[in-house]
Amino acid sequence: MMVTEQLNENSSTGPAKKGIELTVAIADDQQLFLKSLVALVNTFNNFRVIADALNGVDLIKKINSIAEPPEILLLDVNMPLMDGLATAKMISVKYPLIKMVALSIKDDDTTIIDMLKAGCCAYLLKDIHPDELERALLEIKNKGYYNADAANINYRRLIIHETIQKKCSAVRTRN
Repeated sequence: MMVTEQLNENSSTGPAKKGIELTVAIADDQQLFLKSLVALVNTFNNFRVIADALNGVDLIKKINSIAEPPEILLLDVNMPLMDGLATAKMISVKYPLIKMVALSIKDDDTTIIDMLKAGCCAYLLKDIHPDELERALLEIKNKGYYNADAANINYRRLIIHETIQKKCSAVRTRN
């Protein structure tokens, strides 16, 4: 029996969670990290992991096979078969209501900006403290997004970059 199934099975016999549960799916190619993250998120009040996968292809199959898609998706950026960027693009088209959160050890501008452009509402580094992860998920639940410092800085750079590109394009058009 998989950890997710055990936790979901145990949650019905364990102490009742208060309020409405927010459903979560997680995709990460590192099995130990994936199963640990599933166990952690299932301990947060009002959150329940309903699907987990080792890559984007498997994740999409699992989401397609469940009655209700998850409300939040924690998505590893680097995975085999279908990486986080391709998965995010596909999910944002097919399931636009899923709030996607990129997870990575990478904190470079290009990766962060690409994942935000692909539809992620947050970008979290994998060394995030569990309490901060719970705060991020709650903020996403309440506001629809989470602005961590890394994503915030890079998002501003993206806006500046796009603004400059538009101005340069406008100047070229006039000339």
